Amino acid sequence: MSELLITFDKESPSLIDEKINIKAISYGNDCMEYKFLEGIPVERHLTWKPIQDYSPKNECLWRPNKSGEYMIMVQYKHKDSNKQGNAKANYEINGIEESDALELNHRSSKLIKDVIIDKTSLIIGEKLNIEVLAAEDEEILLYRFWIKGTQGWEPLKDYSTENKLTYTTTKAVDGELLIECKRPSSQENVEDFITVIFKVK
Repeated sequence: MSELLITFDKESPSLIDEKINIKAISYGNDCMEYKFLEGIPVERHLTWKPIQDYSPKNECLWRPNKSGEYMIMVQYKHKDSNKQGNAKANYEINGIEESDALELNHRSSKLIKDVIIDKTSLIIGEKLNIEVLAAEDEEILLYRFWIKGTQGWEPLKDYSTENKLTYTTTKAVDGELLIECKRPSSQENVEDFITVIFKVK
């Protein structure tokens, strides 16, 4: 089985509650499936918790809520085989002081002022229209849209200056949208975010 490389879109260490994109790169093999797990430090031992179950998706969004020395493990296998391999990578998460947290929240909250949706309750096949309102002192921002799926956040639209999205419901389950935002000049992956919940009957 070929080797697997684990990469992160943010260098270690990062802060609690930051969104970190984990990617598994497999060389010379298509038709692979991947499972992502986090090793949480508990009393000098690691407790393993799944982040994203087996799927063809080779990346996932990770948002740790505790500080410590984590280990990320990706289990992988060919879709037609039960034989699996795994790769591991260490990643450090630091806590932040309360004053730093307040400053961070203030800095990020000024990007998105509000989100307007034309309805909060829908039926299957109905369209939901979303518009993101930027803070008054912000001119041009980039927006990225995600929908919460059964195995984590699934991308709907990558970063662009378009602040509107139309989403068509496909399942009779409550839905959740994640909208991420940043300035075009920013080196950060995300500067601000907001979630929107809606019901589907």
